[in-house]
Parts: sequence; structure tokens; C-alpha cells
Amino acid sequence: MSVQTTTATMTGKLFLLGFLLICVAAAKATPRTPHCQHTDPGMLMACPFNLAPVCGNDGITYANECTLCAHRLKTQEDVLIRHDGSCEPNPQITF
Repeated sequence: MSVQTTTATMTGKLFLLGFLLICVAAAKATPRTPHCQHTDPGMLMACPFNLAPVCGNDGITYANECTLCAHRLKTQEDVLIRHDGSCEPNPQITF
């Protein structure tokens, strides 16, 4: 292989890696609407105790998507899911 071919191959790989990183960052930056089954504020909502944290766009880590939905129902705020996982490295999780 010549030096020119090796340089072109490395440039192509670096471009592809950069493109993938931008796509991943863009996907995480777009908040998504949670899948809430109950929308009546008068309903009592019970959530499972499974720990599958989600980060709300309000900066609060919720134990799971259901607890975020319960918060939305209780407060009537349009809280979206910023990303799966906790908002911070050592979060205070809201149940």
C-alpha cells in the first residue's frame, strides 16, 4: 500500500467516526415524549418499583418512565425524557 492510499483510508475512517459521534450526540440531545397510559389528572396512578432511570428535561432523574408520567399527571407540566439513565453521575432518584 502506498502512503497516499493509507492517508486516504485513515481520512475516510476519521470522517465516518466523526459523523457517527455527531449522530449519537444529536439523538441524545432531542427530548422525547414519554409513553404515558393515563392522562386523567383525577386518576390514581401506581408504578412498578423497577429501576430503569430516565432523565427528565427538568433535570430530575426519575426511577422509570412511569414515575415521570405520574409526575406529569400530578403537576400538569410537560416534562419530556432528555435521555435514558440518570441526569448526573450520583443522582437523587425520584420515586
